[in-house]
Amino acid sequence: DLFLDTFDYNSHSTAVDSLWSGLPLVTKMGKGFQARIASSLLTSLEMSELITKSNQEYKNLILKLAYNPEKIVKLKEKIKEKKTKCSLFDSYSYTKNFEKALTKVYLNNKNQNDN
Repeated sequence: DLFLDTFDYNSHSTAVDSLWSGLPLVTKMGKGFQARIASSLLTSLEMSELITKSNQEYKNLILKLAYNPEKIVKLKEKIKEKKTKCSLFDSYSYTKNFEKALTKVYLNNKNQNDN
């Protein structure tokens, strides 16, 4: 009922898959890119309560949730609600924006080559 993220190299696509399936993810945020992926995902879902910053905080949160199944149920409900409203899972808008960016790059490159 709880996904425990790895440190110092966070899960990437596995974290996205777990959140999409409704599984709460507990992570410890580090300084480097590879140690901040899950924190970014949780932030986009407005679930910063699952982000920790130290080993002790990570352990305490895991134990708090493990002994409080009602809290896990509430987190799952929150994920279900948030995932339909956040940009993380908005593939349509992402695709449209990506297509616009590619068109802009193509046109800029074409204009430079024409000159």
